[in-house]
Amino acid sequence: MDELERQLLDALSQLPPVKPGKPIDPEDLRRAERRGTCEASRFLAENPSKESIQTAWKMHEFELHIFDDSPVDFTYYDAYLKTLEKRATVPLLAEEQTARPILTVMADLGIGPLLWLNWNGDDARGVGGRCCDAGYRCGIHPMSDTLSDAFGKWIAEFQNAHWTEGTLVNRDDPISDYLVRPKIILNWPDFHTRGLELAQRLKEEVGAAFRVIYEKPREDPARRIDERREVLDDGSVVPLAPRA
Repeated sequence: MDELERQLLDALSQLPPVKPGKPIDPEDLRRAERRGTCEASRFLAENPSKESIQTAWKMHEFELHIFDDSPVDFTYYDAYLKTLEKRATVPLLAEEQTARPILTVMADLGIGPLLWLNWNGDDARGVGGRCCDAGYRCGIHPMSDTLSDAFGKWIAEFQNAHWTEGTLVNRDDPISDYLVRPKIILNWPDFHTRGLELAQRLKEEVGAAFRVIYEKPREDPARRIDERREVLDDGSVVPLAPRA
């Protein structure tokens, strides 16, 4: 993830969620519209490059669809996009014309992140931003309820696994080499087999519109062995080069 995407995701995370069942205050909608317009105007005032505008447009357009059931959030993103519109509707960069966004299935600690989205399809930029986790599924995108439930059970096993205890490398010198780090106690081969099967089911649902990659988490001691695999359009699985 580059610095611009990181800043945009940080800004998006500051938006207060709409509480279920809470009546919508028209003033909240007006404030959201003003905020979207002001933030987009401030962004454009910095004279961003065409590439930066494209990134901002894609991210906010994606979030608009995620929050299509939240009037306040929807209003914010709609105002942001309308402000960007005149400068964002530029021809795609040459490398973007054939690129497909990448969905990466990769377990991570925290609240159970399991699906990551790299919108511009540039593999060098990593997995991208969090798309789905144990308690959040991008609105109605990009998977069915049945598959989401299956992913939830899979990631719960990772989240709830026990850990070994860490120990000092040199007990006579507590600051010499820090800790032998604790490890997750997990049947990694079985976990990855089921995770890859879920990635294949995801590929069946999203089709050729996305690349789907399964990547081992850093907590796996053997992650460098078949670290990354891609599910192709025909459902077959091929190995990818490990991350640098």
